[in-house]
Amino acid sequence: MGSSLFWFENWTCLGSLYFVTPPDFVCDELIQNIYDVVDNGQWNEEKIREILPEELAEHILLQLKPPVMHEVLDKPWWMLESRGECSVKSAWEYLRRMNEPCNAYRKIWEETMQHLFFTSYAAVRVWKYFLGHAGIALEGITLRQAITRCWTSDVLPRIEPILQALPTVIVWELWKRRKSYKHGDTVTINRVINQVSTTMQSLMQFRKPKLQNVPHKWPDLLHILESCLPMLIYTKVLWDCPSSGWIKVNTDEASRGNPGRSSIGYVLRNEEGDLVYGCGKEVQEGTNTEAEAKAILEAMKFCVENDYVLIKLHTNSMMLKNVLNEEWSVPWNIAAMLEEIKELMNRSNVTVAHTLREGNILADHLANYALDFGVIEANNFWELDIQGRKIVNDDKSQCPYIRVKVA
Repeated sequence: MGSSLFWFENWTCLGSLYFVTPPDFVCDELIQNIYDVVDNGQWNEEKIREILPEELAEHILLQLKPPVMHEVLDKPWWMLESRGECSVKSAWEYLRRMNEPCNAYRKIWEETMQHLFFTSYAAVRVWKYFLGHAGIALEGITLRQAITRCWTSDVLPRIEPILQALPTVIVWELWKRRKSYKHGDTVTINRVINQVSTTMQSLMQFRKPKLQNVPHKWPDLLHILESCLPMLIYTKVLWDCPSSGWIKVNTDEASRGNPGRSSIGYVLRNEEGDLVYGCGKEVQEGTNTEAEAKAILEAMKFCVENDYVLIKLHTNSMMLKNVLNEEWSVPWNIAAMLEEIKELMNRSNVTVAHTLREGNILADHLANYALDFGVIEANNFWELDIQGRKIVNDDKSQCPYIRVKVA
């Protein structure tokens, strides 16, 4: 690590240093890569202060960790996506929401798209077929309003996700038709309707795998959705005590706004189900993923500081469970926290598992308590609030929670 260009890449999260520095500032061309200002795993403070303005030098020295693995090349992260991978959607959203978009972007959005995807003869035929059968009138509205009506129509809950996906599928098939014409192929309107119907049928089969003989025609598909009775799946969820000698750690977060006000909650219990320690506190505003990672980090710090070495860590974030078990790649925005978590995990015997929300109620309660009333810290059962004590007793008595899901 450290192979990124020092002056021309956004490794500080402030922008390229070449453009962030004042116009009259002279860049030291002898410094090419980040590792040119790193000595023995530490920032070369004297060099950094020599080549950068004071405020930029302070930001790097205080806010950023120096790279430690010289043999590994840096990997670029697309910061508009938590996965770090570039997507057309995020780039488009960024460009069209700029305070002063250039004329080209403005014309693409306001003129060309309206005609291509909504007011052309082919587009009108396709939209009327699908929205007409769904009871949505098209007269006198724009593309944006048609999409909004698909999302806000008063329909049965099981029809909502299908209707909400419909505009995306229609626009995609119209775009494919335009590109086909551009390259000399002919695509009829009936073929576009057929392709949209096929996609909606596949979506229906994916969302309702137990539904047999899903029709291909759009009117028939809507009729099936309106007339079928949903099947409910019931799952019994229990909080289980850890094995003898082990500590069970449950973590959770609360993020109101996502991103918005955030808090964390974590709780340690022994083999008897008795509370060892519980904590809920507000943290820096951010996303629910950032808050959940913070909860795990705080819980692991407490365990290591108090010499707990046999730890069963349970989180209701499937993503973080898979990342910590090295099954998924690390999101760029929590990479630093996850590196610290893994360092702490290496000091203990830790197993990481996913738990359903109903099996994580105490940690969830502490996180929400922190947002509503302030910090809560409990070193034993009696230091919890009344609701917290009730949850502990329910868990110890193996009182099941019933999770209901629509198939």
